[in-house]
Amino acid sequence: MKKFIVSAVLIVFIFSNAPFVRAQAAVPMQNNEALVTLLKQLIELLVKQVAMLQAELAAKLGSQTQGSALPQTAFSSGVNSKAIVHLLCVYKPKPGKEDFTGNQEKTLRGTGVIVHPEGYILTVRHIVDPAWSLAAYPTDKNASLYTYLKENYNFSHCDVSEPSTSEFITLGAAKSSGINSPALLATYSAALHTVPQKISVSDKEYNGLDFSILKIEKSINCIPQKPCTSPSTFPYIHSNPDPAIPSVNEVINLGYPVTLNPGDNILKALVGKIVEYYGGDQYFKGKALNILWSAQNLLKPGSSGSPIIYGDRIVGIELGGSRENVTSNYGLAIQAIYQSLKDAGREHVLTVQ
Repeated sequence: MKKFIVSAVLIVFIFSNAPFVRAQAAVPMQNNEALVTLLKQLIELLVKQVAMLQAELAAKLGSQTQGSALPQTAFSSGVNSKAIVHLLCVYKPKPGKEDFTGNQEKTLRGTGVIVHPEGYILTVRHIVDPAWSLAAYPTDKNASLYTYLKENYNFSHCDVSEPSTSEFITLGAAKSSGINSPALLATYSAALHTVPQKISVSDKEYNGLDFSILKIEKSINCIPQKPCTSPSTFPYIHSNPDPAIPSVNEVINLGYPVTLNPGDNILKALVGKIVEYYGGDQYFKGKALNILWSAQNLLKPGSSGSPIIYGDRIVGIELGGSRENVTSNYGLAIQAIYQSLKDAGREHVLTVQ
């Protein structure tokens, strides 16, 4: 389709530039050598003008589809790896359930991304709210786990681990090395701050709003070499709630998938493309709610909540993979996350530009 548009515009350009065409016809043709020289000059001039026209057209298309907040060159500066955190979410037995559970804690793993310098973390809801998860995913393979947690446990907090290396992750690095940065011992504890409220949305849309906001509350696992002091600001990544980006652009996904050794929490990168945005049946009808995107490799458990990034901005978070196609994945669009937070008066937890 793009080739057709460009070709059509070039035709209009050539035949509508009457002074340029008439000037060609007015040149006397005295011999073949002069004609060849003239044609070469005209071709060079035409090539330059066509290049200028293509650049103008690309800029116009980019401004219409991307919005002014998106960079023209994806991953021009990269994103801070320290903002991508591993989450180990802890559940403690409900009062009266200590004997039944053996007074043992339960944990769920996931990925989060720090979205505000004050330590707000964006992740999925299904690792912190089993009651909602059971209603939203009644046929999921984890439904029995959600039921068990709902009946016997209360969510407590999430232990937060940073990657061992501090680097700006670029698209080129993600393609070449895939990123392999082991997570450190958990350094912070984060409490549940916000979950979506059922405001204006349908039941189906509410069950699709699989996100939550955590807030870093304190430092943990302190040693003399590392005192329990939290930084004044945390590394974070901006969010982009502007209109959906074109599907032709590459995105990067950063998360901590489960490995053969459960103790190895390693930050990995996947490169893919957004295939389609699709909306809901009421409040989000005709708006970006979910994302279908493709990746080069299979996503694994532990990647839930990992950010989908275009340029240096978050455009969504990973929810899970397709059962029919191992390279197809589903995400929640940042536009829906932002709108849900805004409706509840809590959009300030996202840093947007």
